[in-house]
Amino acid sequence: MKKHKYIIFSVFVLLGSLALASFVLAAETSPSPSPIVCQDKRQEVKNKAEDRVQKVKAKADQEKVKMEEKKAKEQEKTQRSVDNVRKFWGDMVKRLEQLLKNEDRIAGNLSDKLDKAVSRGKDVTALRKQLDDVKKLLADARTSLKDAGSKVESILKTEKDVKVAREKVKDLEKGIRDQVKVAHKALEDVRKAMKGLGEEPKPSVSPSTTPTLTPSPKLTP
Repeated sequence: MKKHKYIIFSVFVLLGSLALASFVLAAETSPSPSPIVCQDKRQEVKNKAEDRVQKVKAKADQEKVKMEEKKAKEQEKTQRSVDNVRKFWGDMVKRLEQLLKNEDRIAGNLSDKLDKAVSRGKDVTALRKQLDDVKKLLADARTSLKDAGSKVESILKTEKDVKVAREKVKDLEKGIRDQVKVAHKALEDVRKAMKGLGEEPKPSVSPSTTPTLTPSPKLTP
């Protein structure tokens, strides 16, 4: 808008200069004392008009340069913001991967305990099904994390407002984190349900006998 106003202003200045030149030339077509004087005046008016045109053009060029510099700075600022969002997402991916790794470790430990319970003759069919459901939740969360990378790039490319893009990426991260939380709670439910299985009996250890000390015989003189 500012650029358009300046261009309109420049056009008016140019038209004014040309009108002034026409007025002077028209005035000089009336009887003049000497053709040489008229020619000099016409040349003077022409020079002034050209000078004004050059000044207007130079100012317009300066404004164009300023606008291009401003645009370049805004683009640089936007790119920095986009890079910050990418860095944020990269950090979140590492954290989420670590959370999933921890949950996988817990699920593996519970699965080993169920195997031991089976070896002791326990029926763990329901618990095994419950644990498999948790593993599926973890697998779904891992898939969501894998697919989120392309979604983040799509957001950054299509969303013009970087602030809005940042919030969308945060919402995406929160959704995956919630999936992990649900899986973690389900794992805790399995752990609690497994308390009824009991532990493998430990071998009894008989207490060691302490030798009885007999007093030494007294020497008779």
